[in-house]
Amino acid sequence: MIDSQLFNSIYNCDPWHDSFQKPLQEYKFLEPKKSWENFLLLSDHVNFRRLFPAFFKTFIGLIKKSYNPDLALHNFERFTQTINDKNYLYTILSTSPETLKSLIVLFSGSQVLTDSLISEPSFFEWINNSQIINNSRSKDEFMRAYYELAGENYLADNTPKLLRKFKKREYIRIGLRDLLGKTDFEETGRDLSCLADLSLQVAYEYADKKMKKKYGIPYYKTGNREMKEVEFAILGMGKLGGLELNYSSDIDLIYIYTSSNGETQETVDCPGTITISSYEYFTKLAVLLTKTIDEITSNGNVF
Repeated sequence: MIDSQLFNSIYNCDPWHDSFQKPLQEYKFLEPKKSWENFLLLSDHVNFRRLFPAFFKTFIGLIKKSYNPDLALHNFERFTQTINDKNYLYTILSTSPETLKSLIVLFSGSQVLTDSLISEPSFFEWINNSQIINNSRSKDEFMRAYYELAGENYLADNTPKLLRKFKKREYIRIGLRDLLGKTDFEETGRDLSCLADLSLQVAYEYADKKMKKKYGIPYYKTGNREMKEVEFAILGMGKLGGLELNYSSDIDLIYIYTSSNGETQETVDCPGTITISSYEYFTKLAVLLTKTIDEITSNGNVF
């Protein structure tokens, strides 16, 4: 069977025929019959013959070169179920072959990242931006990107959820760049480490804001008998400290603060707070910060 006959059968939504097996195997499909079922589901989305006559030829050609053609096709079909406007979807994919290639590489190369995209289909618009996929990020760029995502909700009560959403989105970007060969091991490790650094910064600011609202600001008395606000820092150890995180790395942290002496005080911005010792304050802060990053929710954890 020549290609044109195969594509015509897809356009016509023809039921499975044994003559489809050989050409589909030539396109590297290991389970031709299951693949045909997916093609039939896709062919029913729009009038491909009239609107996007070249789509399947390009699509199958890219799938043939992918890491796993059967998986790429199946995951692509799953993804299309999340997009209501099919005409819009196929218009983008027909006019932007790089976006189509990115999706196929993602769907064939990482089930974890595929599931993340399917759970948040709005990330598709983001993948369609070549500037995002082609470039690494600095720490400042990570922070700006998070500000843009959070908007008015920066440090709001939904911060833990936003951090998990941001992590998923950035993992798709970083992982896709890796799968496409647009980066190297060192740059990937640096991006993952900068993402962790940003996540810890936001988690600390969120936890500190909630703590100060409830307990006030912790102060201690210096050797000169001056009252100073107790300062807090997070030390990233191991791979995080060396900017060498990988996708499955845990992060090793040490929390330090300037003094366990003293106690919290209310301020004009934080009236009616509960006074506790600085030691209690930072113990509670450390617990909340860790929970913000580490707790496994329906959206997973951050790190």
